[in-house]
Order: sequence, then structure tokens, then C-alpha cells
Amino acid sequence: MGEIIPLVVGSPQKFENPWQIQMKTLEEKWAHVLKNELYTDTVLLVGPEPSSVSVPCHKVILILHSPVFESMLSLRWAGAGKSNSISTKDEIHLPEDDPGLIKLLISCFYNGKPTAVDEALDLLLLAKKYICPHVVTKCIQFLRSSSNERNIIQIYQTAYLVDEIELIKHAENYILSKACHLVRLGEFSRFNYIQLKYFLSHDDLNVDEVDLFNAVYRWGQLEVTRNDEDSTKPENISHVLEHIFPLIRFPCMSLEDFTVHVVSKNVLPLEQTVQVYKFLTTPITKRKDSICSELSSQQNTTEEVEILPLETGIQFNTQARSRKIFSYIFKRLKGYGFNFGRKWQNFSFQVDHDIKMVSIGFFRSVKPNVEITVGVRIMNYDMTEVYGQVKDESIICTLDEDIFYVKFPQPIRIAKETLYTISYKIQGEDTLYKYGEPMQVQLACSTDLKLSFCFKEALTDTDLDQVPEFCFQL
Repeated sequence: MGEIIPLVVGSPQKFENPWQIQMKTLEEKWAHVLKNELYTDTVLLVGPEPSSVSVPCHKVILILHSPVFESMLSLRWAGAGKSNSISTKDEIHLPEDDPGLIKLLISCFYNGKPTAVDEALDLLLLAKKYICPHVVTKCIQFLRSSSNERNIIQIYQTAYLVDEIELIKHAENYILSKACHLVRLGEFSRFNYIQLKYFLSHDDLNVDEVDLFNAVYRWGQLEVTRNDEDSTKPENISHVLEHIFPLIRFPCMSLEDFTVHVVSKNVLPLEQTVQVYKFLTTPITKRKDSICSELSSQQNTTEEVEILPLETGIQFNTQARSRKIFSYIFKRLKGYGFNFGRKWQNFSFQVDHDIKMVSIGFFRSVKPNVEITVGVRIMNYDMTEVYGQVKDESIICTLDEDIFYVKFPQPIRIAKETLYTISYKIQGEDTLYKYGEPMQVQLACSTDLKLSFCFKEALTDTDLDQVPEFCFQL
């Protein structure tokens, strides 16, 4: 039997604090291997020759993450006659790709991830090209968490391009819920024709119709410019918007908004303008006589909606979009015994963001089934100009809820940092009502928008105890 040769382990100095021990996770170790090009056996030559960039990596990692790279590394790509020597590295030529993006893609195979939205969008396209589901997931997660009003439409368009359903739904919901902000920022101008029509057809597009029209008008101006035509001529804008106008709900605008923002631009054909004027000047209680109820051709619904027929054959939907309404509760229930009498009570407020007041909540009577009459006015601080009002609305107070609501006929624009006075009068047999005490001064409407309301005494007859809640749109 031959001599036994003992196994000699390396000196302690050689293995002192090795990287395999320093790094605790497998991801950290893979990152170290990639960064230091340890044991790489494949080189990606990215970009056109002779200026292509070498990106060293590991064959097994490429194969694990992408069937496309697996196919490229097969003998028909790598070459059957290539030496199998350890020192020989397989080469894959990618002349049409961007070196920076390929490096990021390979990094994501190990432990990397995108760090910017533009980067993630480009990487998503590349990951779909090379069928890398792991990287696609990383991109989608990053884009969902990084969505904001300045990038959401770009995210939607890229998701639509690569048919990523999960990301498409996320972007659609974001756009629908934040449309009121997006139109004011001019982001709707990024849509192409088909995308614009798609979102305009939604009932739950959270935007005021006049703001939507102004956004569509800006889109039309840009579209005319892209067609190398004169965007100062109304007829050119009217032409590109011809099939978009029916999706704007002009009958849901106020008469003032329609006159100031639509008619003044002279882009809506005269016949349609006259018909909308007829509708808006008809008393609300009689409007059903001037419209027909039928299924809307723009909506996938079985519900009947009101359509305004026009002499031109074009129909406008008169059904208001289901705008998101926020509730600002600033009074906590305290007690009862408050005696109103029959005079107007007033209080003043301001808010640090533009809103539209939809309704105002009042504490109810302490007795069941009491019929009361309520009047509400929103005025300037000096109480010399009325912006909106409800005149003597009859309400039956029940014990089901502590608050009853008075809704304005049209949402009332409230400009930020401007003092307004609310005047209200409650009349009825019962003069004992619940009343409240201060509760909060700020409302978080979303992760990136917080509203602060400030209240102060009105010029006369100040009383805020009876009003606990505002309901408004952004």
C-alpha cells in the first residue's frame, strides 16, 4: 500500500476573513462574483462593432433567467467547432442593444434592480424581449411603487405596449382616480388618439367636465401642430376633435363654464352649441322632456342613461361622471339643546387647495321624523356675492344617522387661500339639535396630498357648532 500523504489546509493568513464569510446572503455573494468577474465563462458583446462593449457573465445564470439566452448558447449559436477548454469563453453578439441596459439586465439576474422610472421602463421592454419573467416582476414592482402624476401615463403606455395586464390595471386606476390633477398638469396631452378616447368614455373618470374639455382642447392644439397645420385656427382644432366631442359631457357643465370655456373657443359646431344651450337653460325639473333615454353607445352597461339628441345626429351624455367625493369631518358630536330660532347663522373658512364643494353636513334633530327646512349659501367673506345656494330644502330627520346632508345643485368652486362665508338657516317645529366641538384641521386625500382647512368668525352671527362636515371634490 502506498504512502499516505496528509491533506494540507491553506495557512490561516490565506483564508482570513474570506468574502464567502463576510457576505451573509446568496444575493450579496452573486453581486460580488459579478462585480469582480470571478469565474465568468461568457461574454456579451453589446452594440455595433467595432465599438461593442464586453459584458462578462456566467452561462448558467443566463440560462436560468432567459430561454432566449439559452437558445443563443446552444451549439448552433456558439459554434460546434469551438473548443471546450476552460479558458475559452462563449461570445454572444447583441449589436442592436444598449450596453447600459444589458448591464442592468444582467445585474438583475444576480441581485440588481432598477433605480429610476425611465430606467425601469426601458428595462421592462428589454426583459420582455429576452423573456426574463424575474426581471419583469422587478420592474413592475418598482413602477407600481414609484408611480406619480408626472410618470403614470408613460407607465400606462409602456405597459400597454408590452401587454402587462397587472401594470395596465394599476395605471388605469391611477389615471381614473387622479384625472383631476393630471388634466391640470397637462398630462393628458401625452395620450394618443385611441388612448384619449378610451379614458374619455369612462364614467368614473374623476375630473370636472370643464377641466376635461380644456385638456382635450390643448391636446387638439398639439395634434394640429403635429399635422403641420395652424393651431390658431379653430376649424383645424374642431376637425381633429370631431369624433372626441361626443365623449365630452357638455350638458354636465354649468351654463357659465360652457359659455366661458367652450363657446369662447369657437371649436364646437354651432348646431351642437345651440342644442347644449337649450338644455342648460331648461329648468332642471323639465330637462327630461328635452332628452331621450336610451343606451349610451360609449358605455358597456345595461343601465339607461340620459342622452341629449342633437340635430347633427351626435349625442351627448347628460349623466354626470361618478367623481370621487372626499369627506372632511371637523366637528365631533358633543351634545344637544342648541336653539336655532329662524335667523341665518354664519361662519367663514379657507382651504389651502382648490376644491369643489358638493354638500354640507348638519347635525340632526334629537327627535325622530322631524321635518325641517334648510337654506345654505356660500358667499365671499364680505357676504356681498353668492356663489351657490340651496333655498328652503325640506328634509325629514331620522335617528339613523347623526348627520344629514344638503347638496348643492352644482359643485361650487372654492379657490385656495381665499376666505369664504357659509350662511345657513334651519327652521322647523323642533329647535333642539345636536351640536359639536372641534375635531381635526387636516385631511389626507392621498399619500401625496393633504388639505388643511382654517375656520374663523364671520362678520355677523357666527356659529359653527351645528356644521360638522364638508363633502367636496378635488
